[in-house]
Amino acid sequence: MTQLAQDLQSYGLGHVQMFIEYDVDPALTGLDPAPIDVLLAGAHPKTGESSFVAVELKQWETVDRVDGDPTKVRVPQYKKAKLHPAVQVDNNRQRLIKHLELFSNRYVTISALAYLHNLNGAPNQWVTHYSPSPFSKVITGLTPDVLRENLLKHLSTTDVGNAAAKAAEQLANSRVLPPSPLQEVFGDILAGRRAFNLVDDQLTAFTEITAALERPTGAAQDVFLVKGRPGTGKSVIAVHLLRWAAAKGYQCRFVSGGTASRTTFQKNSPGYGKLFTTLNSLAGNHEPKSLDLIVVDEAHRLTQFPVINSAGTMREGEESIDIVLSRARIPVFFIDDDQRVRPNEIVSAQQIEEHARNIHSVSLSSRVLRRPMRGAGSLSYDTWVKRLLGRADPTPLHWAGEDPFGLVLAESPAQMEELLRARISEGRTARMAAGFCWKWSLSVQTAHW
Repeated sequence: MTQLAQDLQSYGLGHVQMFIEYDVDPALTGLDPAPIDVLLAGAHPKTGESSFVAVELKQWETVDRVDGDPTKVRVPQYKKAKLHPAVQVDNNRQRLIKHLELFSNRYVTISALAYLHNLNGAPNQWVTHYSPSPFSKVITGLTPDVLRENLLKHLSTTDVGNAAAKAAEQLANSRVLPPSPLQEVFGDILAGRRAFNLVDDQLTAFTEITAALERPTGAAQDVFLVKGRPGTGKSVIAVHLLRWAAAKGYQCRFVSGGTASRTTFQKNSPGYGKLFTTLNSLAGNHEPKSLDLIVVDEAHRLTQFPVINSAGTMREGEESIDIVLSRARIPVFFIDDDQRVRPNEIVSAQQIEEHARNIHSVSLSSRVLRRPMRGAGSLSYDTWVKRLLGRADPTPLHWAGEDPFGLVLAESPAQMEELLRARISEGRTARMAAGFCWKWSLSVQTAHW
């Protein structure tokens, strides 16, 4: 930081505001903490509008390539490969754009750079040649002119009307936006215009499945069962798998036990309609092992046999589980046995395991997603709700008051609507939901925002 501060002074940017270790509130985004080393705030030299530069600082003195993966690098002091600095800082730039309302203003700009001021050896300069986007780059101590040119391209040397301080104030007061509902951005993910950051068990599951897909076609069939409570990212992994497989040219299809969710995803994915199908269509139009990948979202909502019409008539013959297991080289089931809605939704994780082992004689890999991404990533909130509704330990817990949650008891649906509309007027989002899959012995309305 000292080196960067000296450089800013020498370039006539001493007035620029610096945020140190800046991070979007992870409690509101549901993402792992990923602070930006330095976030510079000033005015754009051409427009005079607020302009920001995210800076990742590295003290590396040497860096090596990772064969076959330009997004990773190896550094002697670390055992594992690290993200390429340009990738790391661009991820943080996108995080700001996605989660801070300030960057919804098209006149406010943000760029990114990684500054490796100790990386002065000529053999190491290859690291500057890769960037995941035109808005981020790596600059080393060997090219101070490039650093100067880049900073002056985005930050003005004049501070008319304390513009830098005003930009910093805008950033400090910017509202944090919640993650976009998946159904709204499903098509953007398929088209590569948007991505969610997969973390922890999500990333592990994704990596294992894609590795299986890349094995030779004649290899043994792999079946994957991904379990997770509500909001742990099952559908997020599903869409990223679909995107990855389609981009690689694999034959893949998306099936869902929830008809409404599949229809909504398909509607919001123009140009990718053929990727979405029904079990009835799979059974009638695809030969065994004719597909590389079948992703089954909401597998807990599958019926024993495919439903063929709105009256609930079922197709006789193969069971739903067997259709998926027989048509794909890599079948992937996403399931939560606690989320069934109707009595005829009978498929369970145990059934899938038994069909794979006893009927199809194939191995099955099971992965459990433990970290919720909804509800600000709070395990205690999820546990409290499950115990209140008798879905876990039958004894409800006292509400302890966990930030950023509030607990309110509404005396009627009308009062609840009034409470929710008050939140909407504050610029938040809210929804009212009714459960109908439990036997209610008490009239209670609950909501969260």
